[in-house]
Amino acid sequence: MVTLVLSGLTFKVENAIKKSDVVFLIDVSESNKDAKDDIDTYLKEQIKELDKDSMVAFITYGNGKMASSSFTNNAEKAYKNYLEKKIDIDTSATNIEDAVKYSELVLKNSDSKRIVILTDGIETDGNVINHIKA
Repeated sequence: MVTLVLSGLTFKVENAIKKSDVVFLIDVSESNKDAKDDIDTYLKEQIKELDKDSMVAFITYGNGKMASSSFTNNAEKAYKNYLEKKIDIDTSATNIEDAVKYSELVLKNSDSKRIVILTDGIETDGNVINHIKA
């Protein structure tokens, strides 16, 4: 790569994707509860950066049930819905794999998509690494 840079070779992307649909996966398990305020601050900052045409959803998960905001291009409304959503989620365990699988379903019709996982990385159930490799 150094040789290319020194030779003056440059790359120009003509058709860059301007929007990206995003699912934010928020771990609400017991082991991650102390990070809630930091996560909410991060999410608030991130939605300001989204393209106005980007679709967004916020999905909270632990083990089993998940709570989701609607998948919408109104990021502020989706964020507010995430903050207000109350559902009985099993917080005694963490299954990132199931949350990622659900996110894939939400994003299935999107051309450009991202899944942002906010977690402490402790997965007690499932195996997200094996799922991603597959």
